[in-house]
Amino acid sequence: MLATQNHIPLRRIYTIASLLTVFAFSASATIHNVEVEDSEFNPAVLPDVQVGDTIRWFWDNSNALPHTTTSTTIPAGAASWDVEMSSSNPEVLYVVTVAGTYMYECSFHGSMGMTGSFVALGTSALPSFVLEPVQVHHNVEAGLLTVSVDENSNHPMTLALYDIAGHAVHGVAFTGTKTVHVGDLSRGVYLVNIQSPAGIISRKISVR
Repeated sequence: MLATQNHIPLRRIYTIASLLTVFAFSASATIHNVEVEDSEFNPAVLPDVQVGDTIRWFWDNSNALPHTTTSTTIPAGAASWDVEMSSSNPEVLYVVTVAGTYMYECSFHGSMGMTGSFVALGTSALPSFVLEPVQVHHNVEAGLLTVSVDENSNHPMTLALYDIAGHAVHGVAFTGTKTVHVGDLSRGVYLVNIQSPAGIISRKISVR
């Protein structure tokens, strides 16, 4: 059964190299680095963000105080986030899936001006591709998740599965149809990302 929640708080996603290799949107996707300093995000405003890009907040080792990266304004349909950062959780990744204006703050120090923002543009830079019609079927009783694309499609796709904390729990490349076993996952809501050269389609499933 598909869940309908829209807000997915993200925490640290481990093994960046694996994430970029297995879960990359396309060759044109960009990582935008934001340093979390003692009193500011640097840079506070990110230019040239596109849907499919990744925002990477990373911890300044000289920090004495904990901070958060916490969304305050996001486009409709985008996932919100609220993650505390410290020396024990020094890195947060957020994949941009919806065009529009994003504003965020440190919930501890936002009133002191520790805020940031970016505007994400759509995928018009990829005119040679279109998002494929995708069917997602979750057989709860059998513990199987099946993703199918138009049988005439030969575009490479990637199925990425994230838990409610934003940790990557499964990733595989495929064309056509792919079935993965999810019955052994812990109970909860999971985000399913189906990625193609044109962008991303997201669905949520509930494992019971």
